Amino acid sequence: MARPRASAWLLIAPSAAVFAGLFIAPFFYFFLVSFWRFRSYRLVREFTLDNYREVSSGYLWLVGFTLLIAAAIAGGALVLGFLYAYLIRFKAGRFGPVFLFLALLTLFGGYL
Repeated sequence: MARPRASAWLLIAPSAAVFAGLFIAPFFYFFLVSFWRFRSYRLVREFTLDNYREVSSGYLWLVGFTLLIAAAIAGGALVLGFLYAYLIRFKAGRFGPVFLFLALLTLFGGYL
């Protein structure tokens, strides 16, 4: 039973290495650098929380406003989506499949 499990790990190893090299390592480096100080346009390896203090004091209201706008848009899209689904299912009659096709047709726009 140990043999198939080992071959599964060997099959996933190349993609895991690419994922780690292209996504995990740069994210870890960016996180590490965020604690360092900048002086005269140079990166100094000195631990500080000043970068986070500056962002939280200067841009926290902007993050809150962005989340508020995102919640409003998500709520509006949810209501419109349920209304359209209700229309297709219960009120459209024989044109229901046409309306469903039109709604699904917009999803293919991302491929263009």
